[in-house]
Amino acid sequence: VAGTLMSYNYGTYEKQVSRLKVKVATSSFDNALVGVVANPDNAALTLGGGDVDLIIKGRGLVRVSTINGLIKDGDLLTAGDLPGIAVKARTSGTMIGRALESYDGDVDGQPILVDVNPGYHVMEISQPEPSNFAEQVTTALADLSALVTQKIGFLVKSVFE
Repeated sequence: VAGTLMSYNYGTYEKQVSRLKVKVATSSFDNALVGVVANPDNAALTLGGGDVDLIIKGRGLVRVSTINGLIKDGDLLTAGDLPGIAVKARTSGTMIGRALESYDGDVDGQPILVDVNPGYHVMEISQPEPSNFAEQVTTALADLSALVTQKIGFLVKSVFE
């Protein structure tokens, strides 16, 4: 089915690239993702000549699920536990590409447009700054200062008594 995630089927490589063996991706963060089944009308870079043509780079339709959350334009997508279906990535790992449109439906396997570019991606870590961050730092420094002063006082007292 067009848009299905495919991964390398290790151990079954034949000498010609056109006969590279692939299988439906069946596990979360499948580290062997190679591409998606191409629609015959797709103009993306494909690898073909075997039983199935694959989009290995470029824009194409990819079947998705919102099981990991709603998909927004720009989200990274990876393999999920549903065979051949991409999900929103939550952590670093092997990705199939970046969503070029949002999807908030509840139908698993719905195709959306994706910039297919399989590879490993490190997710950015962003922590929202608390609204009272400056106050928290000031309080922590005051507490630290008081503790250091107290410890120095004990040290001086024990040395000179």
